[in-house]
Amino acid sequence: MQFDLFIIGMGPGHSDYILPIAKKTVTKVRTLLGSPRALESFEPIEGQDRIPLVGTLIEMSQAIDQAWQLGNVGVVVSGDPGYFSLLDTIKRTWPERKIKVISGLSSLQVAFAHLSMPWHDATLASFHGKQPLDEVIRFAPKKKLGLLTDPRKSPLEIAESLFLGGWRANSKVWICENLTYENERIRKYELGKLPDRVEHPAVWVITE
Repeated sequence: MQFDLFIIGMGPGHSDYILPIAKKTVTKVRTLLGSPRALESFEPIEGQDRIPLVGTLIEMSQAIDQAWQLGNVGVVVSGDPGYFSLLDTIKRTWPERKIKVISGLSSLQVAFAHLSMPWHDATLASFHGKQPLDEVIRFAPKKKLGLLTDPRKSPLEIAESLFLGGWRANSKVWICENLTYENERIRKYELGKLPDRVEHPAVWVITE
């Protein structure tokens, strides 16, 4: 099958975590789109156009439509395309297009690995541009909660949502900043003693 659009997961950030199939797929597309930092993670390819995505979803849609005039298109996204990423939006916008998804490592997956913590029984949610459902983040005994975050909500705002869900001030929180990058930092706190700010991208893991 010939595909019009490849959505390529590049993992949590550092090029060491980009899967070989993602690197191979990048070489096969006529135009590659992604954030400036994502595009810099791949070696230049002769004859391939690269377009940084820095605007709104409407501007992204227009850029992809224009790129299709030249041939097939690849869109590079952080993490895994199917987990709180662009896959939903792209499928809704172009339901008729033949789309191939190249999976990548989620930053939550890497966070649990760095903590040597199994995550098959974890509850995952996102504060990245949204507010998770109350029932998803609500406290339960022995619950493990993994959270994606962004700078729009401060640690104290996220903590307030967790307190409303029944989490206690002495609940354990690991804040994983800049995972896989040279400036990676993982710090452990109690929920009631969080810093005012953290560096992003940041992933949280919370236990009772």
